[in-house]
Amino acid sequence: MSPAQVEQLIANSVAKGIQMALGSNGQKSEPLPPTIPLKKAAEISGKTPNALRVQISIGNLKCMHRGSRIYLDTDYFQRWLRGEDEPESNPLEILK
Repeated sequence: MSPAQVEQLIANSVAKGIQMALGSNGQKSEPLPPTIPLKKAAEISGKTPNALRVQISIGNLKCMHRGSRIYLDTDYFQRWLRGEDEPESNPLEILK
């Protein structure tokens, strides 16, 4: 995949996640708590929990562990979905 295709795929995924998080009239259906479990983050983003675990393991997504459970800071996760919180390294560089 070219970098442009990857960017388009990410943009589509973010748009889908935002639509899922918002109600049909564009208003949030209910406020999110300060931290959300990985499963809820997967629902919001339109990704699978395993896909988010991969992003966590390669350092693109920060999380908190409480026992065996994974939680994400809600504000940080929303910024990450919008692309405002960039990873420290470019994972595409690793694949080259």
